[in-house]
Parts: sequence; structure tokens; C-alpha cells
Amino acid sequence: MQSTPTTWLSKKNLLGLVYVGIAVGLIVNGAYFTQANAQWLTAATQLDAKVFNSSFNLTGGPIPIVIVNASLENPTDRGDINLVNVEYQIFVNSTGSSFSVQGSSVVATGQVFYGKPIPAQSSINITAAVRIITDTVAHLTNFLQPQNHIGPLRIFVGIILRTQSSYISITMPNCTELPGRIQTICPALRAQTSGGGGA
Repeated sequence: MQSTPTTWLSKKNLLGLVYVGIAVGLIVNGAYFTQANAQWLTAATQLDAKVFNSSFNLTGGPIPIVIVNASLENPTDRGDINLVNVEYQIFVNSTGSSFSVQGSSVVATGQVFYGKPIPAQSSINITAAVRIITDTVAHLTNFLQPQNHIGPLRIFVGIILRTQSSYISITMPNCTELPGRIQTICPALRAQTSGGGGA
């Protein structure tokens, strides 16, 4: 009886080897990107938004604003953390009396687009002029007068950072109470109202 020689390198076996090679490559690639993203996320969460002070300019220009003096520090060795934008939310109260318009102490909100990397072991200036919400200007002007609030003013500056890498993005909130530069949780924003119906 004669046996037919079988070759190990048949089309079917080669195709199987190709699929195994692709699978191993995908697993290695996935592990690499998972590790890279984990390292990037760890670095991004170490960013430190420092708010130094804020000042109100209610009458000195055409638009009432709050100037927020702040910087963003990157203490890590990674220079591939891109700052997309920063959202600012400013709230006002005092230690003995509360400020509220439409159920919230928020007086200004705004957003600044940066679209640039944050240098490693460095900081960037994120000082911004934030527009005061129109219907709060008169109430705020009155409240800021020393005779119209009890105790020292408390200003809460909320900064929401949106950062990204080539593969992932993250949004990080931060709130600082001034004048003591205390990390805290900001008060609530105004409740959203839905629009009315049509005709």
C-alpha cells in the first residue's frame, strides 16, 4: 500500500497561520494602546488648574465681565496632552447671605478654545474674561455693595478642562472658592428650561 505524502504547508494551513498571525498582532497592538491610554489618562488627571483671583468689571466696558486669573500646570513628563477648551462658571455668595437669580448663584459662564498641547513640566496661562449673564448684572451690582451682603464675599470659580490625545479625550471639573483658594464643589447651575411649542 502506497501512502500519499501530505504537505504541512497546504493552502489551508497557510491561511490558518495568516489568521493566527493577524490575531496575535491585534492582541499585541491592543495591549500596547491600552497601556499607552492608561499612561496618558494617569498624566491627564494630574493636571492642576490653579485659580489665583477674580475681579468683576460691571461698568468699565461695553460688556460686564469677570476676569478669572488662572493657570494650568502639567507636572508630568508628557507633552502630548492637548487642551481643547476650558469652560468657566462663576458663582457668588457671602458667608452670611445668599445670592440667587432664577434659583442659582451662577453669575457668569463662558468657554475658551485653546487647541494646543500643554508642555511637559510646565504651565499655560488660562486667564479669561468671562461674560456676566445679562439678567444677573443689576442683582450682582447691588449684591457686591458691602452694605447689601452679610460677611465676606465667597466667589466660586468652576473650571472644566477638556483634554485629548490622539485616541481618547477626558473632561475634568475643578472648583475653587476664593479668596482662600480652597478646592470645593461648585453650587448648582440654573435649571434648564425647555422651549415652547410652535404655532
